[in-house]
Amino acid sequence: MTYLVIAVLSLHLLALPLGFAVLLDVDSDKKIGKLKVLFYFLPIFVKKLDLDKILNKFTTRDAVGSERESDEEAETKEDQKSSPFKRNVIKFLIKVGVEAIKRVRVRDLDMDAVIGTGDAALTAYSVGSVGIAYAQACAYFDMPNEGIFKPNYDEVRLYMNFSGIFSLCLGDIIYAVCAVILSNIKEYGRSRRKHEHGTYAR
Repeated sequence: MTYLVIAVLSLHLLALPLGFAVLLDVDSDKKIGKLKVLFYFLPIFVKKLDLDKILNKFTTRDAVGSERESDEEAETKEDQKSSPFKRNVIKFLIKVGVEAIKRVRVRDLDMDAVIGTGDAALTAYSVGSVGIAYAQACAYFDMPNEGIFKPNYDEVRLYMNFSGIFSLCLGDIIYAVCAVILSNIKEYGRSRRKHEHGTYAR
């Protein structure tokens, strides 16, 4: 009887949805930039955003290109410094994260944005890009596209308000870990067979 109770409780915990909320608030006029992640309405991650850095990404193509290059160079140097074990752990966690995201259930998505870069063509491009990305996310998660995106052609301005409610079961996380482990085992088996075939051919 005790084992049955434990089994039922374990299944209940595995199927219990874990609720998360993501809130993003950016307003260049009010000098506000904040990202919040809440677990059952309790904040577990809060980060203030650098508005100057965000505005630079939207205002000039050159700034975007140079910043991407500098970020890539920094990441490359960081990768070279890190140990192979650390790199493998990071790759594993990224794969688990990607697999878990596929199983996320979206309860609500809402986004409003006003973007002004000081250049009409770049403003239109930025608004279109953000709108397309949001529409693709809504289509992927089978949510209605109710986002409002407006250009501001008169001044440099960024206003963005995003809120999303997501849920993920503990069983989904375990599934993601197992799926990545099995994928790595299969990949290792294929590479080993190729190596053995190459050795025999010689």
